[in-house]
Amino acid sequence: MRDRRERRRQRVCLEGALADDLKHPARRVRVRNLSEAGAELVLPQPETIIGPVAFALARDSGDIRRGEIAWQNQERVGIRFDPVGGGADRLADWLDQQD
Repeated sequence: MRDRRERRRQRVCLEGALADDLKHPARRVRVRNLSEAGAELVLPQPETIIGPVAFALARDSGDIRRGEIAWQNQERVGIRFDPVGGGADRLADWLDQQD
């Protein structure tokens, strides 16, 4: 299988939160890998997520990244972040510090 990612990803094991609408509280998720462009998350249980999402790292400064579901397989979900200025720059800095 060919890897189609445009940006380098960082394997991590972090906690985060994912929200997909205003009707349900944010879900706690595990973050398995992270890049400037997106993340792979593991949900507590398999479920279908539709539409735009908001994502935040538990250890981050409270920045919320908006994006969309790129793929989903059972409880694993890939998110493609929307392009933004400040939040993306801080995430890129954090990823660089992990090397």
